[in-house]
Amino acid sequence: MTLIIGCVTSEYAILAGDTQLTFGDLQRGENLKRETEIKVKKYSARFMMGILGRWSYFYPTGDGKATYINYYDTLQKSLFNNENEVGFLKEFLPGKTDVEAVAIYVSKNEQGFSIGSVSSKDDLDMAKIKIGERDIIFNEPFCNLKENLITGLLVQFSETYNLDDSLGDAIFLLNNIILNIISNGRELDIRNDDGATFFNVKNTVGGYVTIQVLTKDNHTCNCLYKPYHYDYNTLLDQTTFAFSTFADRCKDVKYLDNLAMLIRGSAAQSNDPYLRDSLIKCIERQLKFLAESNLVRIYVLNDFITLANKKYNLNFDLLQVEEENGLLSLGSFLEDERDKVDLNYIKRFI
Repeated sequence: MTLIIGCVTSEYAILAGDTQLTFGDLQRGENLKRETEIKVKKYSARFMMGILGRWSYFYPTGDGKATYINYYDTLQKSLFNNENEVGFLKEFLPGKTDVEAVAIYVSKNEQGFSIGSVSSKDDLDMAKIKIGERDIIFNEPFCNLKENLITGLLVQFSETYNLDDSLGDAIFLLNNIILNIISNGRELDIRNDDGATFFNVKNTVGGYVTIQVLTKDNHTCNCLYKPYHYDYNTLLDQTTFAFSTFADRCKDVKYLDNLAMLIRGSAAQSNDPYLRDSLIKCIERQLKFLAESNLVRIYVLNDFITLANKKYNLNFDLLQVEEENGLLSLGSFLEDERDKVDLNYIKRFI
């Protein structure tokens, strides 16, 4: 199971997700095999879609043989250059009894943006909420343990950081909810509504965050995860496998990788000033969030800022070390005690 979140207002639409593709063998308890698959894609300047669930199966043909059927491949071929993507999707997917597939879509027309989901069966793990003017739809990948896990995270994060309906805040919200689950690695702990805690739950959300954005006055889908096109299987340092033990153990690496994606994405939006300015505000929030949450060390973030400002002609302010009553804070003291990250390693992301 992956995590796909869609969000629309009258001004913009966002579709975000992880890249986890998980499939295990027939023996229970075996480690899950993890591969990278891009599950958030654009099909035209008016339509983008994210998928989750199981879209393929083997159809027995006799004599011990079987034919591999993949409905996702069939659907994609039909959606490209289709003038009525939503209509075709709603006709194609329902009733496919051999799979358990769900598609979350965003569509754009003269009246504005619309968002919805279509499934082969009853989409019991789908949820819809409204926060301010933002209509948000997503799946609850751990609904068997906690029915409203992602719902709670979205609402709590939005309230904690006092997020408004702006595009920058919406990207900040969706990006960090997905990144939060990804950064837990192969396992996570979940406390349900009754107070019981489930330890070492297999995390079926992973890889890195992928984001597509549509704005009202721009007729192209802005692919913020485009830098990953060099190698979908690695992080932006081009050497770290997204599902490696190292990446799972070092949460800050995934947050650095994600920050670099946002920075590169902002630099690539010269044709959409609205999105570029929104991303700049999102990155400013992200830098402060990473520092205050102690997810990435301040000196590392400052090195990132220095490199990004120089390479992409940006103007982010360096983060300041806060002092308490004239003394350095405990976090600042610990900053000097931890091993320093080599600057050459940071450069590989930017």
